[in-house]
Amino acid sequence: MLSLIPDPSKLRACVNFMPRGDGSIYTRPGATQILTGRIAQAVAWDHLIVFYQDGFVRVWDGAKAHYVYGTDEAGEPTYPMASGKLLQAVAMQAIPAGGDGSRESRLYIADGERALWYILRETIDDKTWFLGHTIINTVLDGEGDPYPLTVAYTVANWRNRLWTGDYTHRLYHCENNDPDAWDPLYEIQVQAQEKDQAFVLLPSGDQLIIGQEHSLWAVTGTSQYNWQLSEITRQRGIAGLNGAAQLGAEVYHAAAGGLFKLGQEQSLSAALDPLFATRPARITVNADPAARLVYFTINGQMFVMHTERPGEFTQLDVIASGLVMNDRLSGWYGENGLWLFGQRWSHDTDATGALLFIRTYYDTWDQIPRMEGSGRSLCERTLLLLSGPDENAAVYDVISDEGSYTSTVSLSPASESLTDVPGALADYFPPAPVRRELTPRLPGNRFRHRIRAVSPIEIHQLQPVYR
Repeated sequence: MLSLIPDPSKLRACVNFMPRGDGSIYTRPGATQILTGRIAQAVAWDHLIVFYQDGFVRVWDGAKAHYVYGTDEAGEPTYPMASGKLLQAVAMQAIPAGGDGSRESRLYIADGERALWYILRETIDDKTWFLGHTIINTVLDGEGDPYPLTVAYTVANWRNRLWTGDYTHRLYHCENNDPDAWDPLYEIQVQAQEKDQAFVLLPSGDQLIIGQEHSLWAVTGTSQYNWQLSEITRQRGIAGLNGAAQLGAEVYHAAAGGLFKLGQEQSLSAALDPLFATRPARITVNADPAARLVYFTINGQMFVMHTERPGEFTQLDVIASGLVMNDRLSGWYGENGLWLFGQRWSHDTDATGALLFIRTYYDTWDQIPRMEGSGRSLCERTLLLLSGPDENAAVYDVISDEGSYTSTVSLSPASESLTDVPGALADYFPPAPVRRELTPRLPGNRFRHRIRAVSPIEIHQLQPVYR
C-alpha cells in the first residue's frame, strides 16, 4: 500500500483511509473534538480519559473534564494535582485496607516524579470527585515505618500484582492481590552486559514483556518464588515509553529500525524506512483489538495497518502526539485537543459543533507500462470499483508525462438495489459498490493515477488498462 520508496506497485500517498483485511480501504470514521487546547499526554481508563493539560491532572468522564484533587491524611480533597513528566497508567480492582472486602476500581499512575499513586472516583456530598491517593506501604521496617516506594516510571498489572520500575534496570512488584504491600525484597534486576533501563512493561499472557532501549526480556512464573527472567532479543529494544502495544496474543513495538511484531525479525515498516532514518523525537504504538488495527505515531504523523495485511500502511492527516485506545473508545491527542473516532460515513465535528470535511487522497507511484522501444503507451481505460453513500462522488485523475485526464465519478448505482428487505435491518446494509469504466486514452511513457474525495468513499479496485 503506502510506500515512501518509489515502487510502481505501491502508493505514494494514501491519506485519511483505513485499511481492511481484504486489501480495500475506506475513509476513516469521523471524529469529534471532546477537548480543546494542547493535551500533553492522555490515557484511556474504561470509558474515561485521564490527561495532562496546563500543568494539571484531569479526567474527562464523557460529559465534562474534572480536576484530580490530592487528599489529606483523612482522605479529604485538598488541591488539584500537578501533572508529572510522563503518564503511564493501569487499572486494577483493589480491596481497600480496612474495608468490607468489596473491590473498587482504581487507576494507578506512574508519572516519573512521584511514587506510584492512584485515582479513585468518589462521591462526597452528592458531588463526584476524582481523588489522587498516595500508596502507604503496609510492609514496615525494623523501626515500624513503611518502607519507602521508589519514583515510578512505568506500571503494569500482571499475575494479580502491580509492577513498576524506576527507570533503572530494577523492577518491583507488590504482594499478590495487595497493591498496598511492597516488600523491598520483591525486586528483579534486568541486567545485560551493557547498562540499560527497563521502561516498558507489557503483560502478554503467561509472560511479562520488559522493554529496554537495546533489548527485550520476559518474566515468567507464578510468584516471587519461581520468577524466571529470560532474554528475548539483544538485537533491538523498544523506542519510547509508549512504544509497544498488545493485540490479543500479538505484541507490536517500535524500535530504532522501525515497527516490529514480537517474534519476527523483519520490520513491518520497511516501506516507510525514511521515517526512521534519524532517531525519532517521539513515537507511540497502540492497537484497536475490535478492528484489528495497529496504529503508530512518529513525530506527529499517524499511520495505520491491518494485522491481516502486515506491512501495508495508510496515513491519517492529523497532528497527533499520541493515541488513546481501549475496548470502548479510540482517538488521538496533541496540540489541537483530543479527538475520538465516531461513526463511519460521517465528517469530523469540532468542539463548537462545526462539521469538517475529511479529505481523502490516493496516489500511485509512476507506472511505466513499456520499457522497450520508445517506451510510449496509451492508457486506454481505467476500471474503478468504488462505494459510498449515493450522494457522494470522487474525482479520478491520471497524469502522464504528455498530459492529464480528470473525471468526476458518481457513487450512485445505475439502478436501485436488487435486494428489497423490509424492516430496520436494511439500514445496516453497506452501500453497494459501483463499477465505473473510464476512457482517458492518454499517451505517455509514465503514468500516475489519483483518486480524491471530500466525502466518505471506499476504494475496492483501481485497474488501468494500457496498450
